[in-house]
Amino acid sequence: MPFFRRAGGEDREARDAAAAEQEASLEALQRGGLPLRAQRRLSEMSRNELFTSDLSVNEFALAHSIGLRPLGQVMGSSIYHVGWQQTPGSWGGWQASGISQELTMLSAAWNEARQRAFGRLEQEAKMLGAHAVVGVQLTTGRHDWAAGAIEYIAVGTAVRIEAEQTVDQPRLTDLAGQDYCRLWQAGYRPLGVVRASSVY
Repeated sequence: MPFFRRAGGEDREARDAAAAEQEASLEALQRGGLPLRAQRRLSEMSRNELFTSDLSVNEFALAHSIGLRPLGQVMGSSIYHVGWQQTPGSWGGWQASGISQELTMLSAAWNEARQRAFGRLEQEAKMLGAHAVVGVQLTTGRHDWAAGAIEYIAVGTAVRIEAEQTVDQPRLTDLAGQDYCRLWQAGYRPLGVVRASSVY
């Protein structure tokens, strides 16, 4: 009985298809879009009556009472290499003491990573036809396998208001579903999440 066998035509075709999909996904990301797998997942979600959500039972019941329909849980993530910045005030091995200033390269990296994560979250919500994303939670992390890199993950529940027209850009809010519903009933609309980082 042989210990090895040559890869058949089916295996080679599967590898070629996977490589082609990966290449197409990278091109989509470079254009500012979403990977093909994410696009397929969102397309299936938009055709399905079932949805994923992190809304509590009370939040869902209150949302339903004002015509707010959850469409699905959406997320955006970005793993970003932060880079390196020379310590301010050091010249030729000599370091000046008492200098305090922003490390602009590091601040820009943190802001760019977060902006990309939120941008992808908005893209997913838009593909579902959402008016807003409620309960947005932002987490950051670092990984041993990616030295010098940070990860931002933004997750929330995309919702649609039945009586409203389609919007160009879904609104993001970190308000819980109940708080969003209360503001909506009072005639207020959240405009978005304001975010910024500074490394000093």
